[in-house]
Amino acid sequence: MHLSAGVAMGSSVVRPSTLLRGAALVATGAWLLLLGWLAATALFPGLRDSAPRFLAWLATPGSATAMTVALALAAASLGLLLASRPYDGVRVPFVLSAACAIAAGVLGLASYLPCAGSRPALWDAVADTLGLFLGGFEFPFGPGEACVHPAPLALHLARLLAIVATLSGAVSLLLTVSRAQLDRLGLLRARTVTLVVGLDDTSWPVVAGLAADRRGGRRCVLLVEDADPPLETRARAAGLLVLRTPAGDPLDLGSASLWRRVRRVHLLSGDSALNRARAAQLKDALADGSTVSGGATTLTLVARIDDPWHADDWTTSQIGDPHLVVDAIGTYEATASDLVERLRDLPPARVLLVGDTTLALAVCAELSQRGREDQFCDEDATPPVVTVVGPAANEVVADHRLRQHRFALDPLEVGAVDAEPDLATVVGLVRAAGPGTAVVITVAGTRLGGRLGVRFPDLPVFELSARDDVPPGAQPVVGQVVPFSLALTGADGRRGDAWERAARAVHDRYRRRFPGSPLAVAWEDLPREFYRESNRRQLHSVLDAMAALGRSWRPTSPEDVRFDPAQLACDEAGARIAEGSRLFDLSGPELERLAVAEHASWLAHYRADGWEYGATRDDPARRHPLLRPWADLPPEARERTRVGVIDTLVQLRALGYRPVRTGAEAWARFERLGGVEAEPLTAPLAWTAPTGERLTAPAGSWLVTDATGGRRTVTDESFRATHEQLADGTWRRAGTVRARLARDAEEVATQEGTTIAVPGSWLVEDADGHRWLVPPDHFTATYRRVG
Repeated sequence: MHLSAGVAMGSSVVRPSTLLRGAALVATGAWLLLLGWLAATALFPGLRDSAPRFLAWLATPGSATAMTVALALAAASLGLLLASRPYDGVRVPFVLSAACAIAAGVLGLASYLPCAGSRPALWDAVADTLGLFLGGFEFPFGPGEACVHPAPLALHLARLLAIVATLSGAVSLLLTVSRAQLDRLGLLRARTVTLVVGLDDTSWPVVAGLAADRRGGRRCVLLVEDADPPLETRARAAGLLVLRTPAGDPLDLGSASLWRRVRRVHLLSGDSALNRARAAQLKDALADGSTVSGGATTLTLVARIDDPWHADDWTTSQIGDPHLVVDAIGTYEATASDLVERLRDLPPARVLLVGDTTLALAVCAELSQRGREDQFCDEDATPPVVTVVGPAANEVVADHRLRQHRFALDPLEVGAVDAEPDLATVVGLVRAAGPGTAVVITVAGTRLGGRLGVRFPDLPVFELSARDDVPPGAQPVVGQVVPFSLALTGADGRRGDAWERAARAVHDRYRRRFPGSPLAVAWEDLPREFYRESNRRQLHSVLDAMAALGRSWRPTSPEDVRFDPAQLACDEAGARIAEGSRLFDLSGPELERLAVAEHASWLAHYRADGWEYGATRDDPARRHPLLRPWADLPPEARERTRVGVIDTLVQLRALGYRPVRTGAEAWARFERLGGVEAEPLTAPLAWTAPTGERLTAPAGSWLVTDATGGRRTVTDESFRATHEQLADGTWRRAGTVRARLARDAEEVATQEGTTIAVPGSWLVEDADGHRWLVPPDHFTATYRRVG
């Protein structure tokens, strides 16, 4: 867990200006010259008689003014030296003690050496000088003493500096010994805590970014198991609190004073297996109630898992835990995020990914996710067409499609060229692709980038370097060839997790739908962190509210009914609410509960920041007209909240997460059994459902009679998709559907009209999203659960 000084300091401390360093150099030089002059006049008192008046005055014995000038120059020198170097609070007393001790030793020896008399000159002078640090003060000056001249100014100054050195040394020792206790006291002043466990050179920039954010009483705490003074010193210099954990408890789960403030946990060890094990330990502690979370409904847990496949497997396995919202970060995905950000600045119509590597797979995944976010935010941006070049390029494309299958859609068009990515092959592909092409080389040490840069000076090329220390945002080296290294952060030094990105997307959607709002600005331009936190809060509020409705969060799967978020791109709020309720299986009362819970969360967030009700909105005065109970809100405000809930659910779905019912209300897959008689309708038909509702089937629909004598109508599209005609003219029911027990009095919008569920009936949904109700006896006879 060693950190190089250059990385630690350069990432966390603002470098002093050249002017400050110059002033420190001048002041230190002046002090050293004065120190030398005082020491010389102490050794040879006669020097003052032949020196210029000003220099003689500076060494005048007993002069209070000369003493003040010397002390002021020493203080200025030391102060500027400390300001020009990145020392933390604990090291200042040590530096002060060392500087004063050296100066006192030089001046003391120079003062006592000429006054040894018959004693051993050097050792007696050393003993008398050491006595200054212990409070002793030998005075062999004046008539009848070893030195008949007055005590030099150097000795008085040495005596004072020795006292300062002793006191500051004691303070330095006290702070060093008790720094862990001081950090625990600092923890008490924190409102919320971000925990960091595991730290190395690669993850340091992530931690530096976390530590720099102290808004709202936030503090970043590094947990260490064993003493590592260099690491602890550098971490504290960056603004972290450092706590040593008890043996066998690397997360310090037994500390209630710590965990009641924890809101985020970052497991950043380079060993992903260790991070997963610590995550499991935390999950178990939260489940059995042994870890206090201070009333927070969920903790955000971010683990470093570099391999994208392992990261996918781990994150999806954690979904549904009511205590944790999880995300994984890794060098491949973070590097891919930075590369895609640079590509979007161009932007190219085509991208050649050279190499069938893990990084190539990560770049494809990032381009797909950006495309989903653009669609969610109603943007017209189209992802570039991607071609992967390598001996196993088709395998990379197959892996990408498999990974993306769990999402609602994949907007990325990806192709493959199974060939060795040598110069001739890549040059041919670049020429065939034409203008608007960019190349990303994901294999290190090929020298391909420079050779492409010579041949195509205007071609954007991003090349993985064989070095691991290429700074983010490096400039082109040949033509437009930009080198890069694998890293956990991008050119801006920070990388948001998946939930941060989701919060951004929710805000971007809001500002496009409500352009007249005072907060309809870019994420980075929001006037306060408070507003960004409100978007993060909205995600967690919906997660918790859906859990309260009996939903469990699960990863999407190929068997899920898939949908295109573009279906929700309509501007009319009522249509968006109706379509979203259908897609997420929400009844009217359930959506209302979600909206009420979201408004209550929003209300608490604003009131905690000091906001109050006001007839008109006034951000500087923290007044808002909607800071009142749900029942008192105007209809348009309530509708806007419902739309916000639907939008948040869509974004969670785009991340690959879906809410499913638990227990008796959970959806399951069923296959259809038996045969029916059917005839097409040549004219519209009105009929009465078993529950009493009057329904109307349009011409072209089918009138279906099953084996029990029950009759119903089915649209032509749905009928042909779910029935097969037999030789005798009858039809056999075919295919599979999703079904669950309907809730009592649940309203279901069918293709023929709205029906009301009776106790025991089943709600059935086909692959196209069409729904209908089936009486319990008929369902038992004609449907069989798959598996």
